[in-house]
Amino acid sequence: MNQNDSRDVLAYVSTKGRYFSTLPLTIQAIAFQTTKPRKLFIFDDNDDPAILSALPTYRNLFAILEEKDIDWEVRPGMKSGQHKNHETANTMTGFDLAWRVDDDEIPETDVLEKLLSHMVTGVGAVAGAVLVPGMILQGEGSVRLEDMFTLPNVQWMSGEEILYVEHLYSSFLYRTNVVHYETRLSPMAHREETIFSHELHRAGYKLVVDQSAVTWHLRYPEGGIRNYPGEYGMHDEIVFREKLREWGIEFPFLVLLDNDFEAHHAFLSILPELETRYKKITIACNFPEVFSHTHHKIVRAATVNQMSGVEKYNIYHAMEKWNWQGSLTDAFRKMYL
Repeated sequence: MNQNDSRDVLAYVSTKGRYFSTLPLTIQAIAFQTTKPRKLFIFDDNDDPAILSALPTYRNLFAILEEKDIDWEVRPGMKSGQHKNHETANTMTGFDLAWRVDDDEIPETDVLEKLLSHMVTGVGAVAGAVLVPGMILQGEGSVRLEDMFTLPNVQWMSGEEILYVEHLYSSFLYRTNVVHYETRLSPMAHREETIFSHELHRAGYKLVVDQSAVTWHLRYPEGGIRNYPGEYGMHDEIVFREKLREWGIEFPFLVLLDNDFEAHHAFLSILPELETRYKKITIACNFPEVFSHTHHKIVRAATVNQMSGVEKYNIYHAMEKWNWQGSLTDAFRKMYL
């Protein structure tokens, strides 16, 4: 696919609670792409929607879009979750491709051009790196869905690699009307892009990540899905786990050993017990040679340490919390068994 095919692209943003913070930055970034989409569609999910074209900032932004020959439209969203808006865009007639961008994201000027360059026959979706300013991750990244809880997503890392993956995160360009968004999700729509993109993969299409195509994700603390109650996320996680069972995907059990050589050998003695419980084990460690004789996946502890929620794996902190009087081996047994 070449640059001329950009006229088949619908760019769209689903927005809530970010009129006067990040949404103008997103619109500006789309307007200044080196390769232009044919249209920008804004789904307004605000409870009290404004007439954006009457506001000076937006009036000017929409005028810039028109100068750049980009059609635009603001439409009330479904107000029942961004996945419903995604599905509206996915099934909209007249567009072969849709480029989804969050309302707190700023794609660099060449992102759409780069994504389109990979959209050849057999490719279902293309993403770039989605980087949080000041929080760019390093090391080995995940390309397989089963590794999503044990390794960082490759889209969270800067680089020049072009990778084939099993699921995509946040912002990407995709073929419309191939698969559909999961409608059972709550208004929070947690995991919606993971489910949708993996369904594209299962439909026989390749998913590509070009890390040189950088979108900055501001993760603005107000608006978006961050205003929804936690039970929505729990509901969506249940739906996601049901999809995993349907797909036959089982996550490996994670062991994190960000500690000394002695601790690695102490854990090694309980590994056979762990193997009776779990088919797949990923060991993130500092001394991989200790486990070189095993069949388990070995990754660097420093890579996994960049992910959230891993503090619980610190064995020495756990022993202090437990007021532990036993052996280090038994402490590992308590933690993992």
